[in-house]
Parts: sequence; structure tokens; C-alpha cells
Amino acid sequence: MSPAAAELVGYLGSALIVLSLTRTSILQLRLVGLAGSFTFAVYGLLIQAYPIVIVNVVIVMVHLFFLQKLLSKKKEFFTTLELNADSRYLAHFVRFHETDIENHQPGFSYEPRDNQVRAFILRDMVPAGLFIGRACDDGSVQVELYYV
Repeated sequence: MSPAAAELVGYLGSALIVLSLTRTSILQLRLVGLAGSFTFAVYGLLIQAYPIVIVNVVIVMVHLFFLQKLLSKKKEFFTTLELNADSRYLAHFVRFHETDIENHQPGFSYEPRDNQVRAFILRDMVPAGLFIGRACDDGSVQVELYYV
């Protein structure tokens, strides 16, 4: 291959690596980065620069490892868990997240009432959010807090 063609392969690999760093999606970053590192490893072979080959082969393996983890992620399980008004964990959760709750829903303060609906939103059985609402006479629920 001519030196000019090899140089173009190097520029293409470099451009792909730079492009990968502009991706907001981690999947796109990994895929474009993989293509860029592979192309740059080929460039290293063409110009017989073996340190470039070694580094980029390692980067290709890193991209493949994280792509495999990303694409084989298990499905997340979501459910709700109804809460009693006197739940100590609920009170602790609200206190712990008080500042963030105030930022997202100014003026909210938790006061247990009989007509309240309270539930944790669980992701893989770990609290990911909190729903508190007031049961209305017409069967609907007025949202007091939806915090995720």
C-alpha cells in the first residue's frame, strides 16, 4: 500500500476516535471507538509501528469487553411496594432526600394522613422512587409527591 493511502487510514482512524468522544450515547461511543481503534491498529500495522498496534488492540479489547457488558445487561424488574403511614423507613427516606425533594417539589412536607396512598417504586427490589398521593372521593388519586 502506498504511503499516502496508509496515511489516509491513519487519518480515518483518528477521525473515528475523535468522533467517538463526541457521542452522548455510551453505546455509540463504544461502537465508533471500536471502529476507530481497529482502524488505527491497521494503520499501525501498515507503517510497522508496533506500539501503535499494541495500544489499539488493547483498546479494541476494552471496547469489546464493555460492549459485551452493555449489551448483555439483564432486564431490570420494576414493582411498587405499598407503605404504612407509620413506616420508619419511609420517614427516614424522606428525611434523607429532603433537600433534593425540596428542589424538585418546593413546599412538600410529609404528613401521614388516613386517605394517603404511599408506595416505593422498586427497581430490582431497591427503592428507586417514592409516590405519595391523596385518595379522592371520586376514586382518583391526587399526586402529592412523585420522587424518582
